[in-house]
Amino acid sequence: MRLFIAIDPPGPVREQLALIQRSLPLPGLRHVPPKNIHLTLAFLGEQDPERVKNALRTITFNPFTLTLAGIGSFPDDDNPNVIWAGLEDNEELLNLQRQISRRFKPDKTFKAHLTLSRMKRATPAQRAAIIKTMHQLRLERLSFEVNSFKLYRTTLTPTGPVYKALATYDARPPDL
Repeated sequence: MRLFIAIDPPGPVREQLALIQRSLPLPGLRHVPPKNIHLTLAFLGEQDPERVKNALRTITFNPFTLTLAGIGSFPDDDNPNVIWAGLEDNEELLNLQRQISRRFKPDKTFKAHLTLSRMKRATPAQRAAIIKTMHQLRLERLSFEVNSFKLYRTTLTPTGPVYKALATYDARPPDL
């Protein structure tokens, strides 16, 4: 199965991000449905879900708070393919992500973000309008508590990916 590990933001954060999405010019962009917005901790690709579940059961972490911080894009702000909402640096998040990386060795460098939109066949004029709007957007500083993360299965379809949560892992402090 095609798997990834993620943190789900709560409803009010998704609502704020949906407002940002509506501010972006739609021609040339495909928005992530608000219900699918998440913070990917690791994309695992094709894996045995039982092996992954067993490894994730050993992860320990304390609850922590994340705060939205700005709009950006990959690969960079002048050539966006992916538009995202960033997060303030957070050591607890990095510690959680490192624990996961040590177990699965994902192939990408971790950059904490919530994907909002992907560029799809934009004309040069559409791309310019998207970049201009993106540079003008301001993201409300919203914080949210992280008490768990999830293992998801992705099914790719012609209308976009479909995500299904396979397991939830609640915060559990390390044994002292």
